[in-house]
Amino acid sequence: MVRESEMRQIDKPTDKATPQPASSTVRNAIEGNSLSPDQSDVDARHRRISEAAYRIAEARGFASGSELDDWLAAEAELDEAGTRRRDASAAVPVRPADAK
Repeated sequence: MVRESEMRQIDKPTDKATPQPASSTVRNAIEGNSLSPDQSDVDARHRRISEAAYRIAEARGFASGSELDDWLAAEAELDEAGTRRRDASAAVPVRPADAK
């Protein structure tokens, strides 16, 4: 049931200059609720990017000045690999359990 005070808030036009409260997704991410990524996932991704960036830097002889480029290339490499894995798994037909 919606209260009258809530209805007034819904009907009230918003002024674009007035800051609006953060969306629930943003609040959940800030508060660490379930909609935000699990910290172990974040840590694992950081580790994989770090290892890939190291391999890229090693391949170019560890010349200084390209560390950010190495990191960004490693992120792109991992993101592309993840996309390929998702696309490949989506392409596999799922057989009904009762099919023979």
